[in-house]
Amino acid sequence: MKIDLVYLWCDGNDAAWREKKLFWQKKYGNLDVNAVDDCRFVQHDELKFSLRSVEMYMPWINHIFIVTDGQVPDWLDTENPKISIVDHKEIMPSEALPTFNSNAIETCLHNIPGLSEHFLFANDDTFVARPLKPDFFFAEDGRPYVFLQPFNASHPCLYTRMIHYAQAAVKAKFGKDYPFSPHHNIDAYRVSDIKKCIETFSVDFGRTVRQRFREENTIQRSIYGYFALATNAGIMVKNSMIDRRLPKHQRRRMKKKRENYKISHVCTSPNNIYSIINEFNPGLFCLNDSENLLTEERCKIKWNLAQIFPYPSVFEKKKECQWSYLVSIIIPVCNAAGYLRRCLDSIINQTLQNIEIICVNDGSSDCSMEILKNYAERDKRIKIISFEKIGPGGCRNAGIDAAQGEYICFVDADDYIEATACQKAYAKIKESKAPVLSFNVLEIMAHGVKKGVFFGGNVEKDISWKSIQADFFNNRFACWHLLINHDYLNYHHFYFSADRYYGEELLFMLPLVLSAPKIKLLPDFLYRYCRNNTSLIARDMTARLQLLKTISELRHFLSSKKEYSVLLSGFDEWCCRFAIYAYNDLSEDIIQRHVLCKGLQRLFSDKVYKRFKKQAADVSSVKIFGLPLVKATQFDNVRRFLFCGLPIVSIRSKK
Repeated sequence: MKIDLVYLWCDGNDAAWREKKLFWQKKYGNLDVNAVDDCRFVQHDELKFSLRSVEMYMPWINHIFIVTDGQVPDWLDTENPKISIVDHKEIMPSEALPTFNSNAIETCLHNIPGLSEHFLFANDDTFVARPLKPDFFFAEDGRPYVFLQPFNASHPCLYTRMIHYAQAAVKAKFGKDYPFSPHHNIDAYRVSDIKKCIETFSVDFGRTVRQRFREENTIQRSIYGYFALATNAGIMVKNSMIDRRLPKHQRRRMKKKRENYKISHVCTSPNNIYSIINEFNPGLFCLNDSENLLTEERCKIKWNLAQIFPYPSVFEKKKECQWSYLVSIIIPVCNAAGYLRRCLDSIINQTLQNIEIICVNDGSSDCSMEILKNYAERDKRIKIISFEKIGPGGCRNAGIDAAQGEYICFVDADDYIEATACQKAYAKIKESKAPVLSFNVLEIMAHGVKKGVFFGGNVEKDISWKSIQADFFNNRFACWHLLINHDYLNYHHFYFSADRYYGEELLFMLPLVLSAPKIKLLPDFLYRYCRNNTSLIARDMTARLQLLKTISELRHFLSSKKEYSVLLSGFDEWCCRFAIYAYNDLSEDIIQRHVLCKGLQRLFSDKVYKRFKKQAADVSSVKIFGLPLVKATQFDNVRRFLFCGLPIVSIRSKK
């Protein structure tokens, strides 16, 4: 049995396409948000990772068709004989174009030239999670399995109403009711069944194919499944779909009952993708975007998918890139007018001149943008990208995507670098052929200068994480003491956490350092780290609570690979030190301290948490709320301090 795979794909980031959509949207007038919301069209390279999952777990697929509106992903190898790009014009009537309605396109799937009788249909946000055989989708007699799940009618959105419409149409024709909704993932069909369904409901299909946007009476492709069941051309399979919105107790209940279901997929978000997949071992999963998904969650999609599917597929172009610059320096800028000139001067005066300077403005309200524009006029190597509050992690991610340098370096706007930094670092990393180079840092404080040596880099040498295993977490993890090979960064899709301001570098740094086959250590002090009490992170103490989320995700990362498990004990010690630092910063907010303590209690083992409490008590015995301890008794009573998780001895006055 030959089985093809069909994708619908749209590049909603394409400016020309967006302009066309806006034109027709205005022409139509008032449309349901479910029909026009950007989440229906935006893409984060999901198709690339979906194809990787197919190659990895369903290599038996005969041919892959990608249906688009004249768009082709820039990374796709269109010369691969197993891939075909199908334009809307090839399968849809000309009077129906252009269309922005996936339901309209789905009425014409059977018109794809060369499509096999048995085929699978997928959207680009659906992925294969484990090895699957054809019998997951089709029975021995060739009939497709129709995956249905309990229908949730509590959300009467346009999508739900379209499902109702399809159910009602089948019930009116055949007298059979299927009060279930389709699973939101890869579906199995037969071309002959689709043709019969279209003939049966020709009026509905004739109307839908000409609807450029979703409407109330749009026929949804779920009707193919209901029709197959009503005519005995399909086999119904109850599907236990695990949704990210389900509470944990309900997921546990479903897990106990899962032997009664053929669990086809999970519908999840970037935040809990690993835990859900590990817990339920689904055949498929969907990273379903919606208008309710937070911007920071969308930013994590690409990073998470790259961790699950890190290896390029045969469907991707072999990268043969000639970099325009030797080094790209990425600078996040947010209200940095007071020290931005010092930073830029140190970079434009580098002895290595073949560098690119990418300044990512993060909604600055001071004159930072004017300074950037002034420097950019004088030096054409400076490129400015501007956003509205995406955080330092998001800024660095944007810089990585825009960079055209062979190597990448990060500099914070309130710091600066030594004049020969780029030249020395570039020469050494090229000589060693290491993907990552680490140099040392001078920390400039009000009372003097402190030397920062990373990974034991007192002498020039090559290391790996295994060679410094015992002292691995005796290091500070920061991105600005590294020079990183751009190809290596792209290959592994390392990205920063864009949803936090505190510890945003850690989920970038640990995977980077642990995966590097070797790291070149340069003992020179090339970076000047200037401690700045007016920075965003110094002013926003509540950001310290983001440490809880970071620790949880890092622990999960270290636990995901057996070889990293040897680092867990050192990781706990390091987390304890990091937590004390954050705890001390929260000295003026007892409620935030309580939240931090309780969160750490859940994350740490009892042994580590007791050590944290003891050290926290020592910190608080010196100063609490920024006042001497003897005055702390003015704040409420003993219970408030116990509420904070501190031993009672920590609030006694010292005579």
